[in-house]
Formats: sequence, structure tokens, C-alpha cells
Amino acid sequence: MKKIYVFLFSLLFCGFTFAQDNAGGGKSKVVSSDYSRNAITVVLLNFDQDKYGEDLKKAMESLKIEDKFDNNQFGVNYIKANVDMRSGNCATTGILAAKQDTNRANKIKEIIASQKFGHSIVGKWYNMNDKGVVDLETIFKRGMYNATDADHKAASDGKRGVDADLKDAGYSLINNSYVIVLDFGNILTMDEFYDIQEKKKKALGAIASAAGGKVDLKQKRPKTGWITDIKAYLFKVDYNADVNQSFFDLFQEIPGDDQHWTIDKAKYEALSIPVKYIAQVYFPRTEGNEYKKPHILAPASPSSKEQLFVKMVNNGLTNTELMITRKVEAFRVKAPVMEAKKSFIFPNIKAKVGKKEGVHLDKRFFVWEKVEDKGKLVSKRRGVVRASNSITDNRTVTTGSTTPSKFYQISGKKLEDGMIIEERPDFGIGLFVGAGVPLANITQTTTTSGYWDNNTGFWVNGGTSTSEYAPALAIQGRLEYNVSPMIAKFTKKFLSEFRLFVEFRSLGEVTEDINGAKFSTPPQSNLFYGGGISKDIHLTRKIKLAPFAQYMIGSYNEIESAAQLGFGARLPINFNYWLAFVPSVTIFTDHGLTTTPTYSGLGGMYIDFGLRIGL
Repeated sequence: MKKIYVFLFSLLFCGFTFAQDNAGGGKSKVVSSDYSRNAITVVLLNFDQDKYGEDLKKAMESLKIEDKFDNNQFGVNYIKANVDMRSGNCATTGILAAKQDTNRANKIKEIIASQKFGHSIVGKWYNMNDKGVVDLETIFKRGMYNATDADHKAASDGKRGVDADLKDAGYSLINNSYVIVLDFGNILTMDEFYDIQEKKKKALGAIASAAGGKVDLKQKRPKTGWITDIKAYLFKVDYNADVNQSFFDLFQEIPGDDQHWTIDKAKYEALSIPVKYIAQVYFPRTEGNEYKKPHILAPASPSSKEQLFVKMVNNGLTNTELMITRKVEAFRVKAPVMEAKKSFIFPNIKAKVGKKEGVHLDKRFFVWEKVEDKGKLVSKRRGVVRASNSITDNRTVTTGSTTPSKFYQISGKKLEDGMIIEERPDFGIGLFVGAGVPLANITQTTTTSGYWDNNTGFWVNGGTSTSEYAPALAIQGRLEYNVSPMIAKFTKKFLSEFRLFVEFRSLGEVTEDINGAKFSTPPQSNLFYGGGISKDIHLTRKIKLAPFAQYMIGSYNEIESAAQLGFGARLPINFNYWLAFVPSVTIFTDHGLTTTPTYSGLGGMYIDFGLRIGL
């Protein structure tokens, strides 16, 4: 029991520390609504000694760039590494794998510079061909596509006209060109991964056995495919004013053609187009796998090795983009609040961002207000919202009348029109640690067999006796995951904050019955564990309702098993967007599924309370 308490406390402490590190604070430098699209070039860091190197290079040909970014791929999908592969693998590597490695980043930067990535990317913007002929088509298209309704209105009020102003805005986007280098770790097959997990279980089993405990040593192997971890390095093409002017000085007119120009390729190659190192990020799991039959989630037709590697590479890029957005401000979507519904029940806002900006169901945004603090203008966080399932498809050039997307508020104060929303993605994970108690008393039935009493020479009949006791306080933990964003990819609309969770709890030892009589053998339950589904409904800015259903399995006195099917509701009360006090009530069935004849009255109402940390 003591070990469980220590584990739960450690879980809460780690979650609290992580949430604090990623909270971002309630005050920030001025957050403006200025946001422009970024263009990305994604390449693989390829190693000669990697036995899956060719598979990764092939998979990079099917890389998918998210709608949020302009695609700056120019035909180079990988670079040959000038550094060693990272040691370890995703099954054994600890948290130190996320350590920043500036030396490695600088060496990768040398490769990018030597292969003149800056020149290739600028050439992509100007549609440069092998003969040095350039045009402005891509710049103009991206300038038009990047424009917001506010840009459209400003251009409409100008003298040059909408098209001219919006097209020319594309020039400024060239300096939003980034290079992402994907550094995959040692790749494991799922069987290799399971083998390592099984060895860990056996080691834990030996420790538990020495301490008198038990650990299930059987490792389930439901999936086939590959798994690894990923580190990524972000660089930026420094297309500053000097570089821009030097480039334009090379332009030469083509007689009779006012849409194209030619430049001297040799002089262009001699230009200095620097690339700056920006950041590096790490994600511990990147998978290209699927369930095997007869699992209910197994596909009708198994995927090929090539398909699973494509899946792993694209998952790696998705995870990388999430981590970069959390870390680099330039990657965060921003927009003004167009309409704020300030009602007490179901508060929400609307803003003119949508699928073009990569907004999806339950993506999280902070809401900022500009205020004066000690004579300085700063932004204060006034609330936190998530994207609802009403997201506009704005993947066209604006006409000035974009339909806004709707966001529901999950924390904070009343929001106002004109405040600024800023993308702040989370992992969709919730950690709960708390305590609870069943309200119904439990009846213990003790059965004795008949026996011959040698002292009296008579047969003593057997029988049954019952004793009733109040259950002890339970310590419990729960891990939740929001599956709505994942499911929404395959449906037109889906519920927000639909969660899967796993839960475990341990009831303490009981020493006496309700009449105060001491037990000769105190009833004691082992660990109960199970899982379920829940749906968060945000009633107000501070309170939400979360109905749920769950199924729990456990044992009593290490002998008899019991199962519980429960239905209930939680009422989380937010302290802030990442920490909530969570009371809940569960009604459990009276063990129609039980295999324990000794105990009865195990159903009924169960109440619990605790703290939940959102990550």
C-alpha cells in the first residue's frame, strides 16, 4: 500500500512540475494579432549505418505537409549525416534524450549551408529553372492565400487595388522560410520493442517477488510494425533586406516578356544566403504500426512495410510540428476575437481562422488582452479556449467575408471582442490523483465446515456467519486521453473532449466491523484497475460536467476476483486551465459479474475527489 501512495504522489508531482514548466505564465510581452504563414522544407538526416535508412528515404517521398504551411520541398528529401546516430532506442532511452545538443545542430547546419539550401529555397519562391529564368507567380499566389479579411479590407480601401496589394504581400513571406531536419532514432520492430518491455517486467517481477508481491510477467503483443523516437532541428533562411537587394540586382529583363526575368546562375550561387539555427525538439514515441488480427482495431487488409514506414515518417513530422509550435512563437496561429459570447452558461468566442491555419477540433488557444503594467504595455492571459467542431474551411483566397470558427471557453475570465487568441497546443492528457470511498457497507460471509471434535467425541456441524463493515478510504489514480482530435480526422463532425481513461485504486485495510468487533483476519482488497469513456461538457468558465462509464476488475484478500460496471459524473472545478479540483459520483452494479461468494453489497454509490492536471 505504501508503494502505491508513493507512486501516486510521484505521478502528481511530475505532472504538476511539467504543467508549471509549460504554463506560459499569466503575463507576456505584447502578443499581437500579426500572423503570416510559414513555408517549410522537411528533410531526413540519413545515416549509412542505419539498416532502415533506405526505407526512410523512400517514405520521405510520400511526406505530407500540413495545410498550415506552404510547401517548400525542392526535390531533396534527405541529407547525409556528418554525425553519429543517437544511441539507445525509444524503449530504453530516458528523459535525457530530450537534452539540447547545440554541437549536433551546428554540424547539421554545416550540411545545409554546404548544400546551399538557402539558394534552393529562394529559387523555389521565384520558380527558378535551370537556365536562371524566374517569375513571381508563387510569391503572388502565396501572398493572396495568406491574406486575411482585414488585409482584404485594407487593400480595398487603397489606391492600387486588392490584387496588387495582396500579391505584393507575398514578398515578405520569403523570410518565413524554415528547414526542418528529422533525426529518427534507432528503429525497433514491435516484437523487438515488446521483448525489451518483457525484460523490464521480469526485472520488476523479481523485485516484487522478493518483496512478497506479484507482477504479471506476460507481455501482450497486439501490434505489428515499427517504433522509434525522433529529434528535429529547426533552421530559418535569413532572407534579410541585404540579401533581397543583392538578389534583385541580378535581375535582367527578357525582351517582350514582362512576366519573367533571367539571372546569372553563377553570380546567384555566389550570393550569401545564410541559414540560422532556431531550435530543436524531441518526441519520445513515433510509430508506424497497426493492430494484428483478431484485434477489433485490426485493418481488413494488413499494410505493407512501405505503408507503415510512410505512416511513421508522417507521424514523426506531426509530432515535430506540435513540439515546434509549443516552443517557437512564429509557428503559433494568432487572430483577434471577432465575437465573444459572455454568457454564464456555455461561454464561447469566434475568430476568423480555420483549416487553412491548421485549426482542428479541441486545439487549444490562449486569449490575451493588452494592458498597461507599471507604465509598460504587456499582454495578460484572460482565458483559454478550444476549437469546437464548428471550424470553417477557409482554404481559399479570402473575399473579405470569411466565416469565423467557434471556440468554447475552458478557463479564465469574461472575454471581449478584440482580444487576441494564440495557438498553444497541448497533448490532450489528464493526470488525476485522489481518494474515494464506497458509501454502502460490505457484508463478509464466513463459511465453516463440519468437523469431529476429539475432545467431546461429537460431530460439530458447519455453518455460515456474516459480518458487516464500512469500506476503508481508497487511494486512486487516473490517466485520461482526449481522442476527439484523432477521431475527427475521419469524420465530418465529432464530439469535443471525448476521453478514454484507465484508472486504478487501492482500498485500505479494515480492522473492525460496524459494531466495533475486531476481525481476526482483516478484509483487505488488492489493486482494482480498469478503464472507461467520458465526455467533458464545459458549463461555465470554471465548471464542467463529465459523465462517464467504466469497468473495473479487482480482487479481495488476494483470492477472489470481482468486477464492477459503473456509471457516474464528475464535476471538475478549474483553479486555472491546467489544474482542477474534481469531485465525482459513481453508481456501481451489485456485482452481477462477480466471482466472489464471500463478499456482497459491493455495488452502490462511490464518491471520490482529487486533483487533475492537464498536459
